[in-house]
Amino acid sequence: MVKQERAARTREALVRAAAHEFEHTGYEGTSLTRVAGAAGISVGALTFHFSSKAGLAQAVRTRGDAAVRACVAEAGAGTEPALDSVVA
Repeated sequence: MVKQERAARTREALVRAAAHEFEHTGYEGTSLTRVAGAAGISVGALTFHFSSKAGLAQAVRTRGDAAVRACVAEAGAGTEPALDSVVA
């Protein structure tokens, strides 16, 4: 269980670091070396979790999609019109 939790934390750190790098330097400008350094892990550990930059980018996109869905669900759960809660 401890190894699984550590692996999940490592993956989370990698996805966050990659999202930051992609945002600031774009896909082409981002290297796995920079992502690993920003996450504080080795490139070998990064490639254990993500075999390619494309796979890492997909994880970032999946995380972003989930965040958008959560925001939409939260906005639709209130009593006011959803658009009003998103704009506010």
